[in-house]
Amino acid sequence: MLLSLFKSEINAEFGNILKWWGDHMIDHIHGGFVGRIDGYNRSHPKSDKGIILNTRILWTYSTVYLRTREEGYLQLADRAYQYICSHFWDDEWGGVYWSVNFQGKVLNRQKQIYAQAFAIYAFSAYFEIRKNAEVLTKLETIFNLMENHSLDPIDEGYFNVFNEDWTLAEDQKLSAKDADQVKIMNTHLHILEAYTSLYRVNPGEDTRKALHYILNIYLDKFCSCSPCHVHLFLIKNGTQLLKKNHSVMILRAVGLLRRRPTF
Repeated sequence: MLLSLFKSEINAEFGNILKWWGDHMIDHIHGGFVGRIDGYNRSHPKSDKGIILNTRILWTYSTVYLRTREEGYLQLADRAYQYICSHFWDDEWGGVYWSVNFQGKVLNRQKQIYAQAFAIYAFSAYFEIRKNAEVLTKLETIFNLMENHSLDPIDEGYFNVFNEDWTLAEDQKLSAKDADQVKIMNTHLHILEAYTSLYRVNPGEDTRKALHYILNIYLDKFCSCSPCHVHLFLIKNGTQLLKKNHSVMILRAVGLLRRRPTF
């Protein structure tokens, strides 16, 4: 009885949250979704739009539609995908930009690997509901760019930030509040999530090898079970820097291991 009530309450809240985003966050003037709405439900229509928010929207509504088959969720997924392709996608160098302004003009042209990973698992979710060649091509393009440019063949792991043309950026900070380190735990965690999603929809040999590699890097380089913590950064030779008692990150990695496709 209590379990049934709890499930009913969760489903109701789930529906309320999804409806709120559809009702309040659509940018009917400039396309896509509004970049910011404050705690008083006041929209800020001239706020910048970030790739992380937009890929999260695409992943959410693609995943929800896959499970519910409600047409409204499909329309929101289509809207998110089309906006990302029209405004965040780099037609010349490939990959996605970090941010655009409220009109959809590119503001920050950096290629954050963190953002490319978000794009992979958003596009992977979208490919599950729209199995067309364009989506798969974009997935393969981002994957190959990450493997060709971000992967460090000498000291292992993945570099963090690149310029528009995929040359390594001098400043490797993920954001203004982060340390300037070339390899960070957070980026590697999202690569792990991205490659798990990619392998589920496109289980080729290259994807399998890359997923196996990032699993080992994350567990061997970043995770420690005694005591339970993750290392936040790796310096150039693969040495761990800064420990953090952040067991939830380890749980996320273990969860991916438990539900990943057999490879």
